[in-house]
Amino acid sequence: MVAIGKRLLLMVGGSILTISGVESKTIYVNESGWWITSFNNSSTPLNDALKFSSPGDVVIVYSNGSIVGAIPIENVLATNWLPVFGLIVLAVSISFVFTLALGYRASGRLDTGEMRRAIAGAILIGIHCLLFLSITFNIARDVVVGAYVGGLSSVIGYYFGSRSAQQVEREEGFLKVENVEFRCNDKRQIVISLRNGTKRSVVVDAVYVNGKSQKINRVAIEPKSVKDVVLDFDWSENEVYNIKVCTSEGICLKEVSKA
Repeated sequence: MVAIGKRLLLMVGGSILTISGVESKTIYVNESGWWITSFNNSSTPLNDALKFSSPGDVVIVYSNGSIVGAIPIENVLATNWLPVFGLIVLAVSISFVFTLALGYRASGRLDTGEMRRAIAGAILIGIHCLLFLSITFNIARDVVVGAYVGGLSSVIGYYFGSRSAQQVEREEGFLKVENVEFRCNDKRQIVISLRNGTKRSVVVDAVYVNGKSQKINRVAIEPKSVKDVVLDFDWSENEVYNIKVCTSEGICLKEVSKA
């Protein structure tokens, strides 16, 4: 009965499938060698069988023609997933912060592609970690490799797509408030100097001071030029004014100035 129980136990153990759908195999060992389907002579059969095994396999040990034991090969990743997950998160976080810090140190800004590069770099580190773990621990290789290729394509599309948009923005140029002057001649006025760095004319059709619309004539600004927008406004010295300038193209600029 004991022998039958052992055989039933080993049959159940040998039918175990590896994680993620990869079939397990049963490896047999005796005093002179090891085998799966064909016999391999060896002076160290158990060591050789263990070296040949993968997570999810079962090594069945024979001695004098009888089964004396079975060794299930555990998946190291499955039994130690928490520290592995922590290391991946740490690697991704370090990559993101390091890339972001380098970009900020180089330009002093975070609006010229630094965030895009940091995100793309962190994603690349993460999917490479998953690929390494999949190959090393034999976990759903086909699925992970397919996901890796798809993820890599997405990162490349995201990186260069965002880069192209930023290049277009640089090529189109910018519109900005270059100066705000509080004049006090015959009457008090606010003079807003606007620089049109774009390749097309823009028309200023609305100006707000502290949220209140001001009466102005439409002002057209030619490409690559500066033009003043003059407001008749009874400003007070040392007061702070929130100025908002809007164009007919839908561009709105905000500026805070002290008289």
